[in-house]
Amino acid sequence: MHSMVSFNLHSVTSSFFIFLSAGILCSHKLTSDRGSQSQITSIKKNGIVLLVTVSLSLWVMYGEYRSVMSHFYFSQAIYYQKRKEVSRSLEYSLKAIQYQPYNSKYLRYAGNMYWGTGQIALAKDYFKKAKLLSLIK
Repeated sequence: MHSMVSFNLHSVTSSFFIFLSAGILCSHKLTSDRGSQSQITSIKKNGIVLLVTVSLSLWVMYGEYRSVMSHFYFSQAIYYQKRKEVSRSLEYSLKAIQYQPYNSKYLRYAGNMYWGTGQIALAKDYFKKAKLLSLIK
């Protein structure tokens, strides 16, 4: 429900789960001619569906958060590279890798930074990881 008021449902996956749960919850009417036991069972079922849907939404949103943060740190790395601050650039590229460790572009960039600082062994390790990931894709 938070994403409905927070950021205009720009995420397709979050929107899907929110509207799926809202549709399931709204599809079942509680009428007065049903017994109270039936109403309690219905409420429990709807609660379970809502819990699962919200859990999936949070899981997907966490993945999007990691993607956004890695992109932010990588853009910071490029910014500091342009300012010729290699150590800061390397620091931010490593932060980007922490959020997305399987991004071959980030690994190649870190390899280039290590190569530029003369740390050839570390550079080769990052290049090998990036090459392996490129082959897997």
